[in-house]
Amino acid sequence: MPDSKALTQTTHGVMATFASVSVDEVRPRNNSYFPALDGLRAIAFGMVFMDHYLQMPWGWAGVDVFFVLSGFLITGILFDTREDAHRVRNFYLRRTLRIFPLYYGVIILVALLYPVFHWRWSWHWLIWPFYIANFACIAGDYSKRPSLEVLNDGSLWSMKHPNNGLIFGHFWSLCVEEQFYLIWPWIVFWIKDRKKLLWFCGTFVLMAPLLRIVSGHWMPSYMLAQETLYRVTPFRIDSLLLGGLIALVYRGKSVGTLTLAARVAFVAMSGAFLLWLVLKPGARYGTIHYVYPNWEFTWGLVFIDLFSAAILILSLTPESWTSKVLAFRPLRWLGRISYGAYVFHDIPHLAIMHFVQHHTGHYRLPTAAIALVGTLLIAWASYRWYETPFIRLKDRFTYHG
Repeated sequence: MPDSKALTQTTHGVMATFASVSVDEVRPRNNSYFPALDGLRAIAFGMVFMDHYLQMPWGWAGVDVFFVLSGFLITGILFDTREDAHRVRNFYLRRTLRIFPLYYGVIILVALLYPVFHWRWSWHWLIWPFYIANFACIAGDYSKRPSLEVLNDGSLWSMKHPNNGLIFGHFWSLCVEEQFYLIWPWIVFWIKDRKKLLWFCGTFVLMAPLLRIVSGHWMPSYMLAQETLYRVTPFRIDSLLLGGLIALVYRGKSVGTLTLAARVAFVAMSGAFLLWLVLKPGARYGTIHYVYPNWEFTWGLVFIDLFSAAILILSLTPESWTSKVLAFRPLRWLGRISYGAYVFHDIPHLAIMHFVQHHTGHYRLPTAAIALVGTLLIAWASYRWYETPFIRLKDRFTYHG
């Protein structure tokens, strides 16, 4: 299990692009619509938020919920459009209009504020706009090159106002997502056949955990300590392709079998997890340690991904209790703005914490409350007045036929 600092740094990231894939974009050709997926996205955001601000045990697992969900949504889009004449152009145009405006808008805004704050940055910060920041963990030993750790954490400090620091470390997951987008569409459009794609996804879902185990033996210790197995895309591809596997099965004739398997898996895995918490008291707080195997990079991630997949599958059945709970209107509202909520939520963490500590002497709960309210207001305003105009351009510039 990573320590609390490592987990905070790790989950300083995963949700965003998963949140950027609107459920409205994922209507298969049979016009299916899954409103509960917005609610699932909201739950995952809540888990990550509470991990960052309240150190909620197991909140970091929300990261994998988003990876599985993202793989499901993106693979569905790609497979449903695999025969379209303008499939490549349309896919990348729609993704660009949904993701880039907010992502680069935040980066540009921070750059424009340099005359006010005099940020402590260097040319190394180019790894963020180029979507390669998740590879900072393999660039060198942090103990020998502290500047790399700062980049990996994404903390940006002001020379003029020392207490006003910003955090961008959670953008690392956007890098994983963007790298996935660069490769996966070409594979789907090239193979096209559903059964062959199922074999492809299944193969890599099995291979990625094995790759993590083998790499844990030969990889330099500093890379392991810097969470390379968690941040670098090839080691995380199983969670994304597990979602893709579900999307492909769902578009076949085995939906009933898939749903039954998900119900059985959900009950069995819930029972196993509760039993583990009882037998291993430290596990309930996310503090249990194993010398070998390092559980979060071996069976732990596999367990979390499969559990996330089971919940996702159950969410696709409108009459299920899972779907009904996740279709709760406030959850769906939060799910719709969750891309902006994820992007914004941890950026002002340090500044809010300093402000609260200075005025109250207590910081955790007040900091979380202020951050949550501020995040929801800013994300809602961003979605309504900044992101939506770009989203509306999708149909204008998308080629049909």
